[in-house]
Amino acid sequence: MTKVLITGGGIGGISTALSLIKHGFEVEVYEQASELMEIGAGIQLSANAMHVLLAHGLEPQLVETTGISEESWVSKFPWEKLKQEFVGWNEEIQSIINAADRDECYRWSLFFRPPVENWSSPRVTLLGDAVHATLPYLAQGACMAIEDGAVLARCLVMEPDVSSALRLYQRNRIDRTAKIVNGSTANRDLYHDPDQNRIRAYFRQRDEAASRNNEIYAYNPLTVPLN
Repeated sequence: MTKVLITGGGIGGISTALSLIKHGFEVEVYEQASELMEIGAGIQLSANAMHVLLAHGLEPQLVETTGISEESWVSKFPWEKLKQEFVGWNEEIQSIINAADRDECYRWSLFFRPPVENWSSPRVTLLGDAVHATLPYLAQGACMAIEDGAVLARCLVMEPDVSSALRLYQRNRIDRTAKIVNGSTANRDLYHDPDQNRIRAYFRQRDEAASRNNEIYAYNPLTVPLN
């Protein structure tokens, strides 16, 4: 039996472990955190990722809000500074801030990382945010990590030679994840455009729902052809 070592017990790592175990691999997961816990991170799971989670048998648990942790999310931010930054905003925003737990406010940093061209060495590869960290404006960061794990497991089954399997995995994932990273970055500029007329004009010219359904949500990592 082939043993696979995974460094990182976040969504990508654990989902990959489950995908590998279903294919008969022995898996060890290494995680530096002493405890996995929710810290208030909201995760959107669209149909492309749900194929994998349902195959893992997680349907009963998916009514819960999933939390993930990363370094920039565990630094607390003073409530007073949060309140100060939103002075003059709509009263509904003020009510939300006033109702917040003043001892549990965090500042979540967002960083742009351009797509990486090479993910793998002969026996080691990367997945998820480690190789294609994305801004949240397509809500696909966690989904891409889940997809990665499912496709990687399939590649390791298809190609007995590890190096060949990792090349197959990278070849079938790099374009899709780069498109998500670049698309999310483009949405950052769009959603933060101070000109409402430009935003409205963009959405009049584009069927955003159809675009996402066809280009993102219709992808099934369990059945997509790999070549």
